[in-house]
Amino acid sequence: MNQTTTPKKKEKDNTLLYAGALLLLGFGAYAYNNSNKNASTSTGEDNVPNPNIDPIKIPTAPIAIYVTKILKMGSQGLEVTKLQGLMKITADGFFGPQTEAMLLRLKGVKEISLDQYAKLPTINRNVLANGTKVMVSNKNGAKVYGSIKKADRTYYSSGKVEKTIAYGQAVGTIRSQSTDGNSYTVFYNDLWNGDFFTGTAIGFVNAVDIQKYL
Repeated sequence: MNQTTTPKKKEKDNTLLYAGALLLLGFGAYAYNNSNKNASTSTGEDNVPNPNIDPIKIPTAPIAIYVTKILKMGSQGLEVTKLQGLMKITADGFFGPQTEAMLLRLKGVKEISLDQYAKLPTINRNVLANGTKVMVSNKNGAKVYGSIKKADRTYYSSGKVEKTIAYGQAVGTIRSQSTDGNSYTVFYNDLWNGDFFTGTAIGFVNAVDIQKYL
C-alpha cells in the first residue's frame, strides 16, 4: 500500500530546505567580506583611494603680480619680467643696467611700478649726438670700460674697467652710440691706455651714467 506525503510534511521539508540555502548564502557573504577586509588591512590600503580610479586634484592658486610694487635697480621677479616685456627687451626677471637704461630712455625715470608705466607717456628720449661733450650724472660715478678694435674698424667692450670718473666730472666726447641706446663709445683722456701723442683713448660708458655737459 502506497503512502502519500501529507501537505504538512511537504511544507516542513521546504522550510528546512530554504533555511539551509539562506544559511549557506550568509556564510559565503561573510567569508567574502572578511577576506577583502583582511587583504586591505595587510596591505595598509584600507580606505585609500586608488589614484588610477580617483585621482586627487590639488587646487592651484594663480601667482599674483603686484602692479604697485616699485621696480628699480636690483629688483627681481614676475613684475620685472612683465616690465621688460612691455619695453620689448630681454625678459630675465632681473632689473639691471639694461632695464634701467631702457626705462630712462622710454619714460625718463629710473624706477617705476607697472601701473605707473602704463600711465606715463613715452618720451622718445633723444640719443646724444656724436661729438657731444658729456659728464657723469650717476652719483656713484661712471665706469669707463676698455675697447677692442675689430677688423672692420668697429669696437667692442673688453669688459675691463679702465677708469672710474666721479659724479659731476667731465667724461669726454661721444664717438658713437649702440643701436639700443644703452651705451656709448667716448673719447676720453687716459695717459696709460690712450694715444701716445694725444693721450686720448676710446672707451665704453653706460648711457644711464652720463648726460650732456652743462
